[in-house]
Amino acid sequence: MSGGIQLVSPVFHSLGHTDNKKLKERLRNIARLDKPTKRITCPVTYISPSKDLLIASRSVHYLASLCSNFTKIEVLGGHFIAQSNPVACAKAITNAANM
Repeated sequence: MSGGIQLVSPVFHSLGHTDNKKLKERLRNIARLDKPTKRITCPVTYISPSKDLLIASRSVHYLASLCSNFTKIEVLGGHFIAQSNPVACAKAITNAANM
């Protein structure tokens, strides 16, 4: 990983101070959202962390099914990929923008 623990530790620290009831309610609200059904016609690039334990692969497959032009790029790291591997993310974004 390029970023290291010093970049992601503030995120985990802030989660440690979060009211558990509020966090649980927010996550419950997210889980109850309706699935999108509208077709996405612009190009979509999804940066997929190699060790993401929060986003189910079926959710990524569902997103891909809505896109007419979908690219998945796997980057080494966990869910907070932009913090833990910013260089690889920047390269992925630059490559997608230049397509």
